[in-house]
Amino acid sequence: MAQEAAIQQGIYNWLQLHSAEAVSAPGYHYDMLHDNERNRVYRMALEDEIEEDDFVLDIGTGSGLLSMLAARTKAQHVFAVEGDSSLAAAAKDNIEANGLSDLVTLHAKFSTDIQVGWSADIPCKADMLVTEIFDSALLGEGMIPTVTDACKRLLTPEAKVIPAGATMTALLVDSSYLLHQEVLSAHALEGACAALHVCSDASDLGPPRAAERSWHCAAQPMQ
Repeated sequence: MAQEAAIQQGIYNWLQLHSAEAVSAPGYHYDMLHDNERNRVYRMALEDEIEEDDFVLDIGTGSGLLSMLAARTKAQHVFAVEGDSSLAAAAKDNIEANGLSDLVTLHAKFSTDIQVGWSADIPCKADMLVTEIFDSALLGEGMIPTVTDACKRLLTPEAKVIPAGATMTALLVDSSYLLHQEVLSAHALEGACAALHVCSDASDLGPPRAAERSWHCAAQPMQ
């Protein structure tokens, strides 16, 4: 029961045994794999949007789930990309265990290092990009610069992207404490609207004092 609870809550590392070695992944992958609604929507979108003989690029494949879902559609081939070597090893095992190695090629590197060409990582630009490199605040895992780079170098001009868009709802608050917790780097918004102002250097911020933990609303929620 305790192990099942840990899996459901995603609070311990995901362990997959292979070749007498343990491959670990962040606990939040448990939550993602158990999020049936998320997985169902991705599957429906892939089935609806992938056309006959499409080449599909999956950036940040993690467990390999989205690549395997794409491989079961009309896609000609799927190229899965994962920069975390432990996750890439787990994805490779999952793809092989599901008998999809002939349809999915895994690259254990970051998408910004992927090259296009017959003797390179992928033979041609992809017709479809699927990705799930979103953190709880949407932008923290470098989604914007990653997708921007993919659109410029790795995708055809007519390529589709799943998901095609996202909406953020923000509430402006005044809080010195929150300011010290986490500052979104300018790189995370590279390629986004130039009007967005993001602090890129938090090195001079000291630890917050207990008295600074208070906050108040400065505006209404906005999208």
